[in-house]
Amino acid sequence: GPSVDVRLERGCTRHRTTPVLDGELLAPDGGADPIRVEFFAGDDFGGEPVHRTTARSAQLTWFQSPAPGVPEERFSVRCLATLEAPESGEYGFSLTSVGRSRILLDGALVVDNWEPERGGESFFGLGSPEVSGRATLAAGRRYELCIEYAKQVPTLAMAGFKAGCALPMPDDLIDRAVACAADADAAVVVVGLDNEWETEGRDRADLSLPGRQREL
Repeated sequence: GPSVDVRLERGCTRHRTTPVLDGELLAPDGGADPIRVEFFAGDDFGGEPVHRTTARSAQLTWFQSPAPGVPEERFSVRCLATLEAPESGEYGFSLTSVGRSRILLDGALVVDNWEPERGGESFFGLGSPEVSGRATLAAGRRYELCIEYAKQVPTLAMAGFKAGCALPMPDDLIDRAVACAADADAAVVVVGLDNEWETEGRDRADLSLPGRQREL
């Protein structure tokens, strides 16, 4: 049959908060669970890990003890993965958590949420507001990602964090999409919402498409 050339342009974004770190960014070699998760007894990462597992995305929530041998009242977690940048530019990273959290890339601190504020909407209102940081990455280069988390309130049953990453946002995203569509025999435009806009405990404030989707 005839060959088909499929081209993709982002056009705009639709996320309400920074998209969670997962997928191809953390699985350049196609691994299903690219994040290595280490649990420590105590909130200071002391001694050897008492439990190890893997995760698909950097959004983890625990109720009571997260695993056998991990004390419910006080524990810390270190998540390790390899991040490969698909394009060069300035990336946005973020954290929200019930407890202390931080993101490091190649050992350099990118997001510091180690003294979290209260009053965020995440984790049923128990999480911190989203804390952000930025890092300039080079296309095709691999970076060692480290996310550290420590439970802060021993009497709280819930613990967890969400780490996010946003791709670079050039000013001409819509122009690129328009040029791509003008040069194509057919264009498929994907718009809509994700579950951050309509989810348990939150409804849409209006019926408009978020971001610049209507303009696109």
